[in-house]
Amino acid sequence: MGSGSDKRYTTESGIELKPRYNPDDVAGLDYERDLGEPGQAPFTRGPYPGMYRSRLWRIAQLMGSGKVEDTRDRVTYSHGVGGDWVVFEPDQITTVHMWDPDHPEVTARKDDVGLTGSPILGLPDYEILLEPLDLSQVYFHMGGSPWNNSNVYVVAEKRGVPLSQIHGTGQGEMFLPYLSTPFKDMPPPSCHLRNNCDVVEFNTQNVPHVVPISCAGHNARANGISAFEELAIVLAWNIDHIEYILKRGRQKIDDFAQALGGVNYSIGRDFFEEICKVRAARRMWYKLLKDRYKARDPKCFRLRIHGFSADRDYTREQPLVNIVRSTYRTMAAALGGVQSLGIGPYDEAITTPSEEALLMAIRTQQVIQHESGIDAVADPLAGSYYVESLTSELEERAWKYLEKIEDQGGLVKTIETGWLHAEATRGALEQERRLESGEKKLVGYNCFRSEEKVFEVRPHRAAKAWEEAMARLEKMRRERDDARVTKALDELRRVVENPEVNQFPAMMEAIRSLATVGEIGQVYRDTWGTWNAPIPV
Repeated sequence: MGSGSDKRYTTESGIELKPRYNPDDVAGLDYERDLGEPGQAPFTRGPYPGMYRSRLWRIAQLMGSGKVEDTRDRVTYSHGVGGDWVVFEPDQITTVHMWDPDHPEVTARKDDVGLTGSPILGLPDYEILLEPLDLSQVYFHMGGSPWNNSNVYVVAEKRGVPLSQIHGTGQGEMFLPYLSTPFKDMPPPSCHLRNNCDVVEFNTQNVPHVVPISCAGHNARANGISAFEELAIVLAWNIDHIEYILKRGRQKIDDFAQALGGVNYSIGRDFFEEICKVRAARRMWYKLLKDRYKARDPKCFRLRIHGFSADRDYTREQPLVNIVRSTYRTMAAALGGVQSLGIGPYDEAITTPSEEALLMAIRTQQVIQHESGIDAVADPLAGSYYVESLTSELEERAWKYLEKIEDQGGLVKTIETGWLHAEATRGALEQERRLESGEKKLVGYNCFRSEEKVFEVRPHRAAKAWEEAMARLEKMRRERDDARVTKALDELRRVVENPEVNQFPAMMEAIRSLATVGEIGQVYRDTWGTWNAPIPV
């Protein structure tokens, strides 16, 4: 490799680094044009003037497994120890697939139900999940589909809480279902886009304090996408939504752009690259809305960012070392200026996180928030020759990658054709090559290994989650008015068939009637058909 001075260093995404940086590396930087004050255009230095002096980032830990009551109890625990944003994780096999637990694909894998989240089947389950929460006070993540949102809104309606008082963030991104974990009988990506845009339209008009959808760039990053590619992909995702909504002709850019301006980025292992990526993301968002779409409302220009520590580098070996990984990624996210953050509990590479691991993840963030002094100064690395140069380099590469995506016809088209899958696979194979060759170090895995088990984690099993879900399903079916369900599903089908009609009123009535997730999913499958995935599923 040569001496230290001869060794070639790159960022995680392959940007070659100099051994030192100086004024020449930022010679073209203009303070007002490229940085600005925190809370001012182009928002490189943060979306708000006071940043963490005014409000610390929200602690948003992902949770969910086993029975619905198990997730409810974990939410109560997390909230009690300082987690201030509730993030539910639904079961992949039932809820995410929109299959009831008696579907043949589910019964064939019933032992796996509840491993990755709780099987949420409809309104009664949401009432259990939300039981300990004051919906007018707690900030929570409700998922992204019209079905997820409608369940929450109907619970609020039953409690007498005005929708205007609910605070939270949806999701609705396409990378987890279409890139990371594609499954059988999925609706086509273009239909997913329509769903998302219905959420945006309904929320901007009725639920103003809920970010309706949030592009989860970290799910693309986990599949092999690099830092600057992640920047471009998140922008491309938003561009597809903006174009769809504008083409509908019912809203102008200033009516909804702020609703799209809450996104989700991975916080990976490269400390400085992740800081710079978050800073570049805000600048790019501002330029996109101002220059391409001519937005005028200042609120539209403030990109709010949720960070998620990239636990793809967390190891089964020596799991307590993952606490260190979480700690420095929390620092990177804070120095970049995120508005909320979830970090991987130390045992997540092995099992659904334990209560102890969840507590450690929350305490890690709390120590940095309250003991490190990181809240005192907004964007403290601004002006660093290295940080400013790398921020600009990431932005430049991201714009070029965005051009590639748009040359393919936009993000949805890259999913439909498999182009994005090929890009992610290429990146993932390169990362794996570097890891297995030892070029990329991972402590405890390919260096500083230990044969001694200094700490053992016991894998979690979701006992009887399928049986409990079946009992709840049968109870829902017994206690509801079947004629009302049939009428509601027929109306939902009529609305889904017409892309010019927002499906929320019909969806909320279907939820009230106690239609199940599988029955509503079948409306989508019957109407839209299923996606012909460009990869084997």
